[in-house]
Amino acid sequence: MQRSQDRLIPIFEQVCQIVGYAHSRGVAHCDLKPENIMVGGFNTVFVMDWGLARDLNQAPQKTAPRKPAAKDAKATGKTPARKMKGTLKYMAPEQILGLNNLDCRADVFSLGLILYEVLGGEHPFERDSTRETLHALKELAPPPLPRYFVPNNLKSICVKTLEKLPQERYAHAGELAGDIRRSLSHQQVSVHRDNPVVRFWKFARRHRVLSLVAVLLLLLGGILAYTRIAGLHEFENLLGMAGSRINSATLCK
Repeated sequence: MQRSQDRLIPIFEQVCQIVGYAHSRGVAHCDLKPENIMVGGFNTVFVMDWGLARDLNQAPQKTAPRKPAAKDAKATGKTPARKMKGTLKYMAPEQILGLNNLDCRADVFSLGLILYEVLGGEHPFERDSTRETLHALKELAPPPLPRYFVPNNLKSICVKTLEKLPQERYAHAGELAGDIRRSLSHQQVSVHRDNPVVRFWKFARRHRVLSLVAVLLLLLGGILAYTRIAGLHEFENLLGMAGSRINSATLCK
């Protein structure tokens, strides 16, 4: 699992950068899923199928929310175009509700689902039926990620992306990309604070030469201190022996 993460997280970070650029231009993808991510030669990443993209600079149309047609969703995995647009199991809760004021944070939720699959190996909300999947996406918290295989900073990032309320997620994919990038370079991320030991370890990973020099200096200092202490003890012993001999000589006289 660790090798898979090491290979896929940098790719995911590139996806976030691409989507983040679109967000900076006022465009939301609205149908992010693994099938729409292509990796070419030299790990070049492409985000495909922008057919459902939304221009966030345009005022949303005022239409009443509609419920999905479960039969069609079961058959194709996609929701009917006139009701919910996108792929059901990668939708944000607000997409499922059919709200028209979608923004970048709906894409952030979809990216969070993809990230969870990368880290945990499975979709957090997929169930046996469409109704159960919809309920899980809207109401349930994601299951905890594996304790020993996923770094705490990535867990915190994933939890942040999967918040049910849009205002509690990253504002756009660019923010998410920034935290993923900091995690890859062993820096502090915005949503998780490491303890001092972990922070020191990350600093050492980022500055290996400096850390090696510091360790060598500490070892040298320890050796010198030990030598000095040992020398002082030996000097004290010699003084003690000399004092004893002087006392013995005095008594003999």
